[in-house]
Amino acid sequence: MFLACLLLASPCKAQGNTPNYYFDHYRLPEGYNAKSSRDVIQDKTGYIYITNENGLVRYNGHQFKYYREDKSNPKALQASYCVFMEKDPEDKIWLMAGPELQIFDPKTESFELLRKQTMDTTAAYHPYSLRYDGKNKKMWVACADGLYYCNDGERKLIQVPNPDSLYDNYLRDLVVYNDKVYGANDTGLIIYDIKSGKLTFHNLMKTSLGGDYLGGFELYVKDEKHIYISTWNKGIILYDPINQIIPEKIPFSNPEKEHNGVLSLHKDKDSNKLWVGTLVGLYTFDLDTHKYTPYRTDDIAAHDGIRGAVNNFMYDDQGGLWICGGEGLFRLDFNKQFVSSHLISFLQNKDGSYSPGAFTFERNNNKKDSIVWIQIYYKELYRYDLINKKEIPLPPKIKKFGKRTDLGVFNLVIDNQNRLWYMTKEFGLMVYDIAKDIIVIPPGSHFYHHKTWAVNIFENKDGDILICTYDGLYKMTSDNMIAEYKELNQFLRKNDFRYIRMVDEDKEGNIILAKASDSHSITANVVKYNPVTHAITSLSKKDCPAFDKITKMEFMIVNKEDQVFIGSYNGVAILNTDLDCSKVRYFNSENGLTNESIYNFEESYDGRVWYNHEFGLTQYIPKYDYHQHVTYYNSALSMTRAYTTMSPNTGILYTGINKGFELIDVNKIKEQNPKSLIISHFSIDNKPLQYSGGKIVVSHKDFPIHIDVSLLQYTNSNTNTYEYSINEEKKYTLDGNTLKFDKLPAGTYHVKISGKNFYGREAHLKEIIIKVLPPFYQSWWFVTLSALSFALTVFYYFKLKDQHRQNLTKIRDNISKDLHDDLGSNLMHIKLISELEMIKKTEADKNTFKVISEEIKVVLDNMSDIVWLTQSQFDHLEDLVARIRKLAVDLLEKKGMEVIWHKDDLSSIKVDVNTRKQCYLALKEIINNCGKYSQANKVWITIMAEAKEIILTIADDGIGYNPSAATTGNGLVNIKMRIRDCGGTIDVFAAPAQGVKYVIKIPLK
Repeated sequence: MFLACLLLASPCKAQGNTPNYYFDHYRLPEGYNAKSSRDVIQDKTGYIYITNENGLVRYNGHQFKYYREDKSNPKALQASYCVFMEKDPEDKIWLMAGPELQIFDPKTESFELLRKQTMDTTAAYHPYSLRYDGKNKKMWVACADGLYYCNDGERKLIQVPNPDSLYDNYLRDLVVYNDKVYGANDTGLIIYDIKSGKLTFHNLMKTSLGGDYLGGFELYVKDEKHIYISTWNKGIILYDPINQIIPEKIPFSNPEKEHNGVLSLHKDKDSNKLWVGTLVGLYTFDLDTHKYTPYRTDDIAAHDGIRGAVNNFMYDDQGGLWICGGEGLFRLDFNKQFVSSHLISFLQNKDGSYSPGAFTFERNNNKKDSIVWIQIYYKELYRYDLINKKEIPLPPKIKKFGKRTDLGVFNLVIDNQNRLWYMTKEFGLMVYDIAKDIIVIPPGSHFYHHKTWAVNIFENKDGDILICTYDGLYKMTSDNMIAEYKELNQFLRKNDFRYIRMVDEDKEGNIILAKASDSHSITANVVKYNPVTHAITSLSKKDCPAFDKITKMEFMIVNKEDQVFIGSYNGVAILNTDLDCSKVRYFNSENGLTNESIYNFEESYDGRVWYNHEFGLTQYIPKYDYHQHVTYYNSALSMTRAYTTMSPNTGILYTGINKGFELIDVNKIKEQNPKSLIISHFSIDNKPLQYSGGKIVVSHKDFPIHIDVSLLQYTNSNTNTYEYSINEEKKYTLDGNTLKFDKLPAGTYHVKISGKNFYGREAHLKEIIIKVLPPFYQSWWFVTLSALSFALTVFYYFKLKDQHRQNLTKIRDNISKDLHDDLGSNLMHIKLISELEMIKKTEADKNTFKVISEEIKVVLDNMSDIVWLTQSQFDHLEDLVARIRKLAVDLLEKKGMEVIWHKDDLSSIKVDVNTRKQCYLALKEIINNCGKYSQANKVWITIMAEAKEIILTIADDGIGYNPSAATTGNGLVNIKMRIRDCGGTIDVFAAPAQGVKYVIKIPLK
């Protein structure tokens, strides 16, 4: 988590205090895998390019992309060792790559090798320095064998004649100034007049330097008489080419003790200073005073300076200064240079060093912070002059009351009337009028008992002073008397809520107070009290489970938006002054905070609420509902933290540190919108794609799809957050800045990506449309063809099946017809002959023919059933019911039994031959048994059809039987076998004198 504010580009200076520069490091932990960096440049898109001994590197704020040597590819980098770079008007980057010059196109990410065209093809070719001349539309190139130029739009180097070999060393730097090209080398300075074509050489070794080795590296041309040259061992020299003299040699340290090599010079964009890169670290050089200021360090991990050689500089489009060094890559972000320190000598003594526990400022009208009162925890009270940086003796009237006691001085406040309020254990509450030099509240008169200590003072917008104590809330009246809020305190005492440490008020003048933690309770409690109506509203842990995580309430503030901030040792709760439990929000290190242990709150004039914690400061910006962090790890803040307060005179935030203060000028805070949101990498199936917008069409095999995005903001860019949505659905947070789809079903996807910088400001990427084509077996034509083929197959299958069924039906009908017409007529003929013979024969013969006739009748009945069962026109269940009904009437009603029928509409239900057969024969057996043995008066037959089965019930009121005593005959066995054969079940219920009931269930097919 990182900074919350964007400050003005120049470092903050608070009343003469020196700014503490904080340099961002880019080394192996940050993803930069080279030890050194040589040059840096930025293209129009916003990418940062760095050269080093391993090639060319691109940085997008999140990832470093490496372009390495590949001689097998003519469009790749041809040498690893890359040094200087320059851009042309087409935004192409010219760079020195080994012994040759290459041109890199950021759009296509390809390299072009630029060959030198000269008369002397054997001449050494080694480009070193590059400088683009916008006025004359030329790229100037310094090579080992002289000065060259290339006109815009051309790829041909033209050599500037060097008559009589005026110089013989290659030029390390070029500067174009007033139609002249200046170049420095080991021995002197060349000046080439572009208009006249005249070349002059100033051999500084033979003249001004008296034979000393120059070793010129870089130049800064202030004007034609003042040229600053960085040298190998003399620091900076000032040279006047018109008078051909060196007015001054300016080493950065003692030449007898340290090598004074200067490698690079760069003009500061906001002041009359140069950034100076030396062999031992970073300096600034004041062009007016010729004084150096060191920003060097011997600690490679330190963020307050740079160690080792500094090779080059560049300002990016956000005002940050990139620094190439021998120990890595660095950036000086002026948006973060807002911290200055003020050390206090009396806080450092033989007893050790101390941090201000609490401090408060005397009011004045000159808008400066001059006198501050400081309390040291468990020690004494001090008065200090910030301007003159010296301690001021305490006024005699309160001197003895500021001495150290068992707990020292605590609770220190100066109100708007310049009255000093503080507490001691021994004397209780003290109020001293600074201007009048009088004690307003005498010592020992109020809150000097432990159970009544005053622990906080609050001045409301009307100038009333509210006093938080261990025994409730009090106030000072207009006649300087101490009075309590009786109704409020009665409520507090009744609810065991008397230990009040935090108090504030909302826009309507309601008093908001919170119970601090003590040794007896850690319950969170907040109370709102209206001083006019005496109405009281409270919110406690038992009322609001959202307070469960706030176990120890230590600090509270109500901001200008009427939001209540509760600070504890385990996070922050934010709620509204209406104390609505449903609106309570809790923040800890898992959802917005760097550290959960909050020391205190302070609201700055711009409405931001600052949290003080052990890693630094966190600020909450209400209009963005956003937390931002100023910590030891991303700013010049120290690790030691203490009380933080805002000066009423200047609006500067002061925070106590070991031995003094750190100052943050919040009056200079401004916000910055993200420059843009771009796609920095797009690949499909691990193959890079130059994505320029529009719809992407991929097959189902073209995965993964990999998209890197960046806001291209380099101020704490690792805190930028990104979200995406697909087809306007829920937003999802990216892990880092990479969106990856390992697989997507066939379809069209509208992908929207947004980014938010560390200021909380958003940028949106144009919608990406990804169309995923299905595999051929899921394509519409294949699905249509398959469906059509399947439909035809099914059609012909059922057609063949229907034909087969019709054939079977025809055979069944023919068999039935043959049985009826042939066998039936023959049997009927035999039956008639038997009956005629019975008339003629004797009595014995008559009996024989009678038996024959009866057997033939049975055969005819059975054959009638078989003929009926095989006929296709009787396949409906309604036909089966009609047959059963006729059977029941013939067998049962002739014997005097009443048949009671109930059935559903069965006309639409068909049954197969087997089911019809088995069901009919089983029912026939049941009806025959009922007619022979039941002696019933009534028989109930019910036939019902449900969703998946037919239910047939036959019951009578006959004599019944005892199932346990009955012998098993073939009749019931056959009935059960027939029902099972068609997939059904049968249940038989019987008892003596209670009739018999059959329940048959047959599944529908």
